[in-house]
Amino acid sequence: MRVLLTGGGTGGHTYPLIAVSQQLKLISQQNNLPLELFYLGVDGSSQKGLSSIGAKPYFIFSLKLRRYFSIKTIWDFIKAPFGFCQILFWLYSLMPDVIFSKGGPASFFVVLAGWFYRIPVIIHESDTVAGLNNRLSARFAKKVFIAFDGAKSYFPLKKTITVGNPLRQGIFQIDQASTHSLFKIQAATPVLLIAGGSQGAQFINEKIKPILMELSQKYQVIHICGQDNYEAYQGQISQEKGLNLTSYHLYGSLDESQMSAAYAIANLVVARSGAGTIFELAYLAKPAILIPLPDAAGDHQKINAYDYSQNGAAVVLEQPNLTENILLQRITALLDDPQRLILMAQAAKQFAKPEAALKIAQETLQYAT
Repeated sequence: MRVLLTGGGTGGHTYPLIAVSQQLKLISQQNNLPLELFYLGVDGSSQKGLSSIGAKPYFIFSLKLRRYFSIKTIWDFIKAPFGFCQILFWLYSLMPDVIFSKGGPASFFVVLAGWFYRIPVIIHESDTVAGLNNRLSARFAKKVFIAFDGAKSYFPLKKTITVGNPLRQGIFQIDQASTHSLFKIQAATPVLLIAGGSQGAQFINEKIKPILMELSQKYQVIHICGQDNYEAYQGQISQEKGLNLTSYHLYGSLDESQMSAAYAIANLVVARSGAGTIFELAYLAKPAILIPLPDAAGDHQKINAYDYSQNGAAVVLEQPNLTENILLQRITALLDDPQRLILMAQAAKQFAKPEAALKIAQETLQYAT
């Protein structure tokens, strides 16, 4: 069986591809089925994870579909015929049995070329507001999987199924015994995890910095500021007076196992509201303060956050009106209220859909055999 993966550009697109690939490999091994995995899409650092699980990468020009005017659109229009010829060439050379698309740059053109060669296509949409690539791809797809029920309005109902967002296996594999020692955490102290997603979040970093003294005096703080921000931020916080460095733990990024451990130990998480983050929080039953990215396409992070928080799993703070004092007040109010945290954790668990990757992999293999 030959399965081609496409999509990507950020961790929000790539991590689900990795999760589904892990399940494809597991099913094929359990059933003694031959399996070849390929990735066809734009180059990027997030594709390293796909190579690590055995998906051979083939790269093409970035052909971004935009909802807004940009001078770059003219260049993309010029590149489009060459990029599409690239895709046709690689698909003809690889001739996969099925294509799984996650959306993102150039994925629609891969889906379109797959339809031209009569290759079955399956797509997945992570957000409540469907991306343009997936909305266009849906008409050529055999099945459309979605994470949120709210996305159903964008796709044909007859072939659309809500499964949640695929989670990588590392999220399920947590060594509870080693989590405290890994981060040098005092077990009796509440733990606050601040995570800005795969690329960090500059706004969250800026709002957290003035209140680090108060937070580090009361709680253990694990702060993931983004690899590109790490050196500059480390220099800035070193000048903060009153910061308790035994309680504050700064990281540029964490690998999959470290991130799982950080989630496991956290009593409260402050994060953006990408679909991947939300479904990880739900599976691990972690209370959260969600700060949606305001310029996300279609405002999908805001809609994701409010959809998730409806049953009490999270508190949503919108960026335009958020001050340091409001953020500090909300964090302390939650961490000082263990009963509220328990109720939030229960609500998060009810939202979880841990079998998304398995269901997509099973459907993908049905079309590949």
